[in-house]
Amino acid sequence: MIKSSHIFIQTITDEAGAIKHQEEARDFLPCYEDLLFAAVCAGAAPNDGSLPQVTIEPVWADSGARMVAGVMACLPPVSKQYDNAIFADRVWELLAEKGLVKELSEEGKKFVWRVEAKPREEERRRRFSSSLSRRPYPLAQQPLSDFGVAQAGGNGQPFSLFIAAPLLEELRAETARSLDKERADFLCGHLAQAEDRSVALVVTGRVPARVEESASQAHFSFSPLTFELAQKEIAGRNDGTTICGWHHNHPPSCGGDCLQTIPPCKTATVFFSAADRSVHRASFPAPYLVALVSGKESEQRADQPGVRAYGWQDALVREIDYSVF
Repeated sequence: MIKSSHIFIQTITDEAGAIKHQEEARDFLPCYEDLLFAAVCAGAAPNDGSLPQVTIEPVWADSGARMVAGVMACLPPVSKQYDNAIFADRVWELLAEKGLVKELSEEGKKFVWRVEAKPREEERRRRFSSSLSRRPYPLAQQPLSDFGVAQAGGNGQPFSLFIAAPLLEELRAETARSLDKERADFLCGHLAQAEDRSVALVVTGRVPARVEESASQAHFSFSPLTFELAQKEIAGRNDGTTICGWHHNHPPSCGGDCLQTIPPCKTATVFFSAADRSVHRASFPAPYLVALVSGKESEQRADQPGVRAYGWQDALVREIDYSVF
C-alpha cells in the first residue's frame, strides 16, 4: 500500500522544448519493494506477507517551481531516498512505444524529461494500491556453509550473489547450442540470512522455461502457464529451493554462421535490453530476484559465451557482481 500527498507529473520534451508526452507517474512499486525488503532484512518489519503502508513524498530540486529531484519513501522506522533515476525506465518505455527510440542508445539524448509534483487535493487523496499478491520473502535462517558456500561476498550490494559452477557450465553449454534462437530458464536456489542479518542469494539450479512458439532469434515470451509449470517442478523437488530469477541468451545476429568468422569479431551480445528490463520489472519485482544473460563477448567465439548478472539496487535494475562456488 503506497500513499502520497502529492501527484507526480512526468514530462518528456524534444530538443526544441515541444512536449512529446506527459502523464502522472504512478509506478512506485520498485521503491516499495526495495524499502520493505530492507526493513524485513533489518528486522524492522515482519516477514509475514503483509503489505504495510509506505508514504512517498517529493524531494524538491534546487531549481524550485515544483521540480522534483527524487522521492523519499518511509516505512517507520525505516526511510530511504531515491533520485529521479527511478523514473527513467518508464521514459524509455514511452519513447520506444512511440517509435522514437529503439534501444538504450544515443537516440535518447535528443529528449529531455522532468518530474514535477503538486499537492493532491484533500478530497481526492488516495492510496496507490497494487494488485500484486506477495508471499513472505523466502529467507532461510541458515549459514552459507549449509549450501556449500565458504563465505559472504561483501560487495556493497543489498545481498551477495553466488552461482554454482555446474549451473554456469550448463548455461554456457545451452547458449553455445542456441546460436539461432533465444531460450530461457527459471533460476532456483536459496535466499539465506546469516546471524548478522546479511543476506545472500545462492543460485544452484534451473528449470528450462516453456516459451511460446513465437520465440525467435531475438525474441521469446513468457505465459502464466510457463510460471505455473516452473513453480510446480521446483516445489516437487522438496529441497527447499525457490525461484531466484531467470536466465536467457542473446544469440549473435548472424546465428551459427558467427563461428565461421576467424578471428572472432568484436560483436558483443551480453547486455540487458530495454525489453529485458520490462520483463524483469513486470515478472520479477522482488528485490532479491536476479537475471542472468549469456551470449557472445567481444573478440570471443560465440560457442564460448560470457554470462553477466543483473538485479535490483535501490529500486533500479543494474548489472551486479557475482561469485562462483
